[in-house]
Amino acid sequence: IKLGDMAFEQGNYEEALGHYVQAMEYPDNLEAREQPGTIHARKRFKIGRTLSALGKKRDARAMFELVLTDNPPHGNPYSYYQGLALQELGKHNLAREKFQRMLYELNQEPDHPESGPQSHDNEDGGTEIRKALLHFTRALALKGLGKTSDAAREMESALEINPEVELRSFAPPAAGW
Repeated sequence: IKLGDMAFEQGNYEEALGHYVQAMEYPDNLEAREQPGTIHARKRFKIGRTLSALGKKRDARAMFELVLTDNPPHGNPYSYYQGLALQELGKHNLAREKFQRMLYELNQEPDHPESGPQSHDNEDGGTEIRKALLHFTRALALKGLGKTSDAAREMESALEINPEVELRSFAPPAAGW
């Protein structure tokens, strides 16, 4: 995905599309298959955005609609990409509702300051990682709502806690069926 992002930023849309499509595939030589419940909203959004940049509006629209078929929890970072897809489809009110719902769900998390007592770190650092993910996901929701300065503060907090928070937020769950 990062290779696609870099190509997209440089305006190399065909190359970006190739990287994003490749990210949807599971190499046969790894003997890995998609796990049940895998969420593709992020990859599909990036494919849609790239198709749009290539002028393939009908294909882009179909991909944005496909983004909406995933079913991530409301406070999940993948919800951000569903909100962006809604914006691309011209459904701005629904996108705003999606981002607001993300914030609502995130504010219910135990480590959020407005939700009551905060938990303490456990031995494996899981609480710190959760805090970083909470800040990261809040940053996405705030960005979706156009609150860029608030989003930047949340992102800064997330990165201070864990500089690899973006990688962790979109990492697949541990293997196991």
